[in-house]
Amino acid sequence: MPWLGRSDLALEDLAGAAWILPPPGRLRDQLMAMFLAKGLEQPFDIVETLSLPLVSQLLQGSERIVALPPGLVQAQLEAGLLAVLPLDLGLRADVYGIVTRKRHHLSPAAETMLAALREAAGLAAVTP
Repeated sequence: MPWLGRSDLALEDLAGAAWILPPPGRLRDQLMAMFLAKGLEQPFDIVETLSLPLVSQLLQGSERIVALPPGLVQAQLEAGLLAVLPLDLGLRADVYGIVTRKRHHLSPAAETMLAALREAAGLAAVTP
């Protein structure tokens, strides 16, 4: 891929590239806003998907670009099947939290869901 060896890679260099983009939503809006802020055309050669297996397959079979957290494709990166371009787009995932009303008891189903979310996030139970 011609961009890997470049230390001066910029968004302008990638504007005409083939991209893999998520469906319309917050991340895609952030990406498109970056192009517009720099006065660049938005990518026109795109594949729209959220499927990680498809993203991996498309990346390995072409010179497409996708904005992903490296952790999602860490195994392919370590195996040398994919590479991270030397460009930080400055996109950051939002921080999410769980908000409940003070002195309000959740239903048993909501408590179970809250416990599962905390377990999945690796968080200890927090009592209000």
